[in-house]
Amino acid sequence: MTRTNVAPTKTNLLKLRDELKFSRLGYELLDQKRNILVIELLNIVDQTVDFQSRVEEELAKAFRALEDAVLEMGKLKVVNLSSAVNIDADIRIGVRKVMGVRLPVVNTEFKEWAPYFSPVGTSFWIDHAILSFKAALKQLGKLAELKICTGYRLDGQVIQRVPDTPDYDRCEPIYETWAGWQTSTRDARSWRDLPWQAQAYLRRIETLAGVPIRYISVGPERDQLIVI
Repeated sequence: MTRTNVAPTKTNLLKLRDELKFSRLGYELLDQKRNILVIELLNIVDQTVDFQSRVEEELAKAFRALEDAVLEMGKLKVVNLSSAVNIDADIRIGVRKVMGVRLPVVNTEFKEWAPYFSPVGTSFWIDHAILSFKAALKQLGKLAELKICTGYRLDGQVIQRVPDTPDYDRCEPIYETWAGWQTSTRDARSWRDLPWQAQAYLRRIETLAGVPIRYISVGPERDQLIVI
């Protein structure tokens, strides 16, 4: 602690009293700022847990809707109808300030050309699945981590294929967790422009799929394409 030699005059004592009052006020303001930031960060943690729950809930709804569509139309017709679905997703990352601290804000926007028809017809369940997948995608953009499903656990055994429809309820997905990125990739035009987390994520997908990635879309526009 720094010591200051001050003559004990009335003027100096009054000056020190004012400085001490000002210091206490500054300390109280900093303490309030710290408490507000702690509360805000705790809220973000709670929201992240909520986002993860919403993603799982919406994906479950989407896959159940696809199951119903397959039962109604047949798997081949559902596959053919999927080619008529034309939706572009654009994730934008903004910033908001809390007590002078910059925090990221993630928003997902969709550009779509509905309704979705094909020569084989359509289904209410397809529309329901699309809505649930879009809701899940909105929440995925806000997570700091991404998951890759690498297999399923079925009756105690690990399988490396998509389970048959009757087995869905008995399957437990096996996930790998990878770091996400809180920066926009919409302006990336080469592999080097992508965040290292995105590069690692894509390389892992290549390894699991067993085929190289040739094109990476980073937005709805034609020039928002990276050719590897």
